[in-house]
Amino acid sequence: MIKNDSIVFTGGFGEKRNGSGLPVDGNTVFQIGSVSKSFTATLMAMMVDDGLVNWDDPVKWYLPDFAMYDPWVTDNMEVRDLFLHRSVCLDRPAPTSPAWDMTGTISMPC
Repeated sequence: MIKNDSIVFTGGFGEKRNGSGLPVDGNTVFQIGSVSKSFTATLMAMMVDDGLVNWDDPVKWYLPDFAMYDPWVTDNMEVRDLFLHRSVCLDRPAPTSPAWDMTGTISMPC
């Protein structure tokens, strides 16, 4: 745990793997999956509430080196696009199933 830029706790609880007998410690790495996405979105929403960022601002305002495959997409990608999955980076053709509605996406190879 970090508080005011200082590490205040590095311990752990439980076992690294159930039944292994190996204790969790400050160096144990867990697979957290997509949980970090909700943390990131929550922190961004807090920054929007504080007036530090606007959902409609171009990403380039905050990340000048940000670049997509196409210059128009690079210049028009908004902060909200990064969180709404409208910034589809495809390494293969877009799915054609009716279940995949690509309306409103900025679809481009990255």
